Amino acid sequence: MADEASAAAAAPAKEEKDSKKRARDEADEADDEMPEMPEKWAKKDIGRAMLWYYRDKQGKRQGPFYPGQMRHWWTAGFFQPTQLVAPSFRGEVPRAFVRVDQFFTDAPAREAAFVAAEGVALWPAARAAAPGPGGDGDDVYAETVARADAAKRPAWLEDSIKRQRAGIHHTIHQPVERENYN
Repeated sequence: MADEASAAAAAPAKEEKDSKKRARDEADEADDEMPEMPEKWAKKDIGRAMLWYYRDKQGKRQGPFYPGQMRHWWTAGFFQPTQLVAPSFRGEVPRAFVRVDQFFTDAPAREAAFVAAEGVALWPAARAAAPGPGGDGDDVYAETVARADAAKRPAWLEDSIKRQRAGIHHTIHQPVERENYN
């Protein structure tokens, strides 16, 4: 009789333990489920995405962020391959989100995750601007972007920009002085 009583008392505890385990397993399965990739994204060059969004741990949409920002967070380890993200090609706000490892499927692709194609801004314009005269130069990313942009410019334009920053541009192109005929 004592055995029956202890078995009866143990049954609810076992059921509760089993239900907690099932709930944990279901949550793990939900994390491992791969959302379906929208067809429009599968057809596009992902490097052409102008902006990116991600879902935080509470499931809230965060963004938009530039590819350079996402790349920085990815390389710093803030995002896992299971992180839900969504690209924006023309400034639209995406409804669907998929895992990072669905865009960047293998190791070489993950190494190049969130690298923007040529012509796509890596950072917001204010951050990408090179420090002006007297700038502190602490923003390594802005300086890198400015150097990359400078490498694309023709030599004559780069020389002109250097003269303007040095304040000597006006000495090369002085206004023509004319006589006063009045």
